[in-house]
Amino acid sequence: MQVFGYIRFSYLGRSDARMSRVDGATRTDYLERLFDPARMETRFHFFEKICLPSLRSQTDQDFTILLLTSRDMPKPYKARLEAAVAKMPQIQICDSDAPDVLRAYRPYVEACTAGLTENSIHFRMDDDDAIGTTLIADLRKMAHHADAGTLLSLPRGFHLFAHDGRPYLLPKIEPYIAIGFAFVNAPDRIRNPYASAHQKAFHRVPSMLEPRPHAYIHVAHSAADTSDMHNKRIVRQLKKIPDYDTTTFQDQLRTDVRAAFPHTTLEELSEIIMTTPNGAG
Repeated sequence: MQVFGYIRFSYLGRSDARMSRVDGATRTDYLERLFDPARMETRFHFFEKICLPSLRSQTDQDFTILLLTSRDMPKPYKARLEAAVAKMPQIQICDSDAPDVLRAYRPYVEACTAGLTENSIHFRMDDDDAIGTTLIADLRKMAHHADAGTLLSLPRGFHLFAHDGRPYLLPKIEPYIAIGFAFVNAPDRIRNPYASAHQKAFHRVPSMLEPRPHAYIHVAHSAADTSDMHNKRIVRQLKKIPDYDTTTFQDQLRTDVRAAFPHTTLEELSEIIMTTPNGAG
């Protein structure tokens, strides 16, 4: 059963960046904001240090990633992106000037799935998040017990962010989170995981949850589209874990990180969030 991952990297579409929803803004305005040097340094920082290492560390390396970007991406950034993924044959860069993510992906998906005779798995993640080292294997295992059209979700993971000058990695459980959000598709009906709002899709289709593995690291920073929402939740989140700084909690945190993300450590993750370019952490 083939597995396809969908990642957007500075793709200009209405469903992507919050900047594309500013009333009165022109396409030139969008592109200037999208490819602002400070923003791009932040995107590359997390893509190169968080996202790509998690893909390289998958226990199951049999997958394809469709990495969608804008055809208008400046050449220096396009070259850096190509260099970043050069040693990962699983990643295909897809550039498009289509106005929305579904039309942008369509020709690439059709080409990749032509001739399929069995179900396939299609999942999404963001360019600044990580997936647990067994996520591909876990999705494949789940899909073998699911009918075509079933939604798959692994809700347990971590939330990485900086607050008041220090890093935090908090345990998190969010059913139907966008990271690893997947559909099992029949060969003659390929549903793009961006075609459904991940918070509401389970209202309309059957779904399967696997809550046991730590399946992702959700990174929050000021360059993220959800930063405003995140800032409103920080204090509430921290109040729920008053023992965060205790030895017992920190030791368990290190153990869980080591099991799910053996290519990194708690200290390395803390360094990555604290060195976000331009203080965007």
